Amino acid sequence: MRPSAGPAASDPASPILILVRKPSRPTSGNPPAQHSAFNKVANHVAKLRTMKIVAELLTALDETMRTVKGHLAEMDTEQLNALVGLLAPRPSIGSAEMVLTILALREIEARNPVKS
Repeated sequence: MRPSAGPAASDPASPILILVRKPSRPTSGNPPAQHSAFNKVANHVAKLRTMKIVAELLTALDETMRTVKGHLAEMDTEQLNALVGLLAPRPSIGSAEMVLTILALREIEARNPVKS
């Protein structure tokens, strides 16, 4: 059924015209070059933002680990051994408790080098 030539047909917002108009850009297949270039730039900017966030998080993690190492170095051997005794013997992989356990054990090893 064709739209009538009445006043509704000449109105660009008419639902009838919207149904019979061709889409302004393809709905499938490759997008036009300008959209593709825009998407590439947008993706690149998003990657840069993500990389910046990751770099900030790694910097904060490094500062925190250095602070913890400093506190562990200030502890006497008795306190350090007590701390290791309080930590779980098998902490979850990647957890803060695992990192603290490793740092504490490394500090103990540094103080008591193994003689071969």
